Amino acid sequence: HTFRCKINTALVITTFLLYLLSHETCFSCRRKGRGYGQARDGRTALAPASVVVRMDATIFFVNRAAENVTGYHRSELFDQHVNILVPEASRERHSAYIAQYLLDPKQRMMGLGLTALGVDLKVRVRTKAGDIIPVEASLRPTTVQQGTFIVVTIRRQANG
Repeated sequence: HTFRCKINTALVITTFLLYLLSHETCFSCRRKGRGYGQARDGRTALAPASVVVRMDATIFFVNRAAENVTGYHRSELFDQHVNILVPEASRERHSAYIAQYLLDPKQRMMGLGLTALGVDLKVRVRTKAGDIIPVEASLRPTTVQQGTFIVVTIRRQANG
């Protein structure tokens, strides 16, 4: 019975988060004056890669686009610390950024505000194959009855 309740709760949260992901404009596109999934030339692009992270920095949900970007199947990322997607050389520093962000989570682009600290702002994802790819990533906290989750939207950079 308890297991079934946990599964039902997870389905409700996932359904709600998927609704948000499919009905809101991603921060990066809104900032650039484009609608959700709208490419620079006005054509509709594929849905952005999205990773939903719990407040303990573990991965709760990964959409198919994120599977394509990272090379991981969602079952391989579920319950893993988000640092699995961070290049090894940056993990310690990233953990400190996560701790700071979670004190006061707000919608923003990842890396924003670090220029003054002299930090390299290039955001990168480590794929399952070990490749390091440059991305743009936005962070958006979303609160539901079960708690607050961070929706991370990832867009692969064309050049990098």
